[in-house]
Amino acid sequence: MKKVMAILMLGVFLFGAALAGVSNVTDTGSENKVQFMEKVYTFEKPEIKENNGYTIVSLSGAKSIMDEGKPILPYKVDVIRFPLGTKVEVTAEKGTVYEMPLASKVKPYPMYTLMTTQGKLVMKEGKVYESNEPYPENWVETRTTVGLYNGERMVTLSIFIYPCRYVPAENKLIYTDSVKVDINYETVPTPTTNTVDTYDLLIIAPDNWMADLQPLKEHKESHGVKTIIVGLDEIYSGKYFTTQGRDEPEKIKYFIKDAVENWGVKYVMLVGGRQGGIFKERWLMPVRYTHLDDQS
Repeated sequence: MKKVMAILMLGVFLFGAALAGVSNVTDTGSENKVQFMEKVYTFEKPEIKENNGYTIVSLSGAKSIMDEGKPILPYKVDVIRFPLGTKVEVTAEKGTVYEMPLASKVKPYPMYTLMTTQGKLVMKEGKVYESNEPYPENWVETRTTVGLYNGERMVTLSIFIYPCRYVPAENKLIYTDSVKVDINYETVPTPTTNTVDTYDLLIIAPDNWMADLQPLKEHKESHGVKTIIVGLDEIYSGKYFTTQGRDEPEKIKYFIKDAVENWGVKYVMLVGGRQGGIFKERWLMPVRYTHLDDQS
């Protein structure tokens, strides 16, 4: 069987079977000891239906890939959480692979297009439909993040299993009856988080709004909530912490991480929304869209 290997080195960052199983691995106290976990996922034969000239592929108990212009295919996801600082190595093996010729193309997920001030969903096939390679690219993919879960900083491993893959050039479906995932993990000692409590609440806002937010700061502090207001330009210029990040949203993310670790911040308030824009969005508070559908 072909193996897919992913080495996941999990550092100390703030952000980062069943349909969507979620399990936690507790700290056993055995630091630097490699431990092992095996998970086996089994699948039935996919169900095929015709709909308006396209093929619909479904699988009992599975979600569907919803990526604009790409084939709608079933997938499953499993989520496992580890103590902060854990190193994880994942290998995956597919089971028996079958092929199924299709009478029509797999239905694409609709694209959303802007026409003046009105949006419209259109059924359009993306470039993936011209490919000779299977979609998705792999049977198994993994993603790791580090963040707060129930008030505790943990490593989250998300395992995405794609039991059905589509080959557009040959208009055929390839699918497997099982996937076995082996997880080797090692708990590594991490620096103790600072116990400082300089501030409880961090308010981030455009610089020209900071004065208007002073009454809120005073109100919070009158109730015992130590508060600091930080302007966006202060973050970008590195006034408090060394600036990190590729763009403005990421710089804000790393600033929040630094505030948690150095000031003991417990709550964050982001002030500012969208500032118009039809074909190109403009934001007072920079945003980055994401689609976390793995319960992480």
